[in-house]
Amino acid sequence: ANIGGGALELVQLHANSALALCEAGQWSMAACKGEALAGIGDAYLEAGDLTAALEKYQEVLAALQLELGSAHIRTLAMQAKVAVTQAKLSGDLSSYEAAIKVLQTQLLMQELSYGSVSVEVADTLNNLACLHNKIQANELALIEIERAIAIREKIQGMLSRSRFRPAR
Repeated sequence: ANIGGGALELVQLHANSALALCEAGQWSMAACKGEALAGIGDAYLEAGDLTAALEKYQEVLAALQLELGSAHIRTLAMQAKVAVTQAKLSGDLSSYEAAIKVLQTQLLMQELSYGSVSVEVADTLNNLACLHNKIQANELALIEIERAIAIREKIQGMLSRSRFRPAR
């Protein structure tokens, strides 16, 4: 697939993020490589090459499972990317249902790790809503998207209040 400018920016963002964390000693080399490969997968996804994206995501998932274990929040996030990409490739109902289960597990872990009001939780709720919409579970999709919007509005309100505090 031909990778365009927006996709290349994704690769650069992932690579720079991984490099900074490696240089700071916060990540192992395997984790840095995984982040860079995930960026390449995102670029393929952006370019519409789901098969190539899935291959990169599966490679990253295998490395994360070895290094961090299957229950780690980063591993679950990559597992969700793999499941959603597989569902998009196959298009069958059972693949979407499997992806939904992975995202529901990811959502629970995010709520435990970050709290119920976080960008990560809102993003996962949005992704769940998209998948539920795809399988015609529209009532669930509506509940999830409304919750995601409420979380984002709450976060935006907190950010606005912290930026515009009156001087004393």
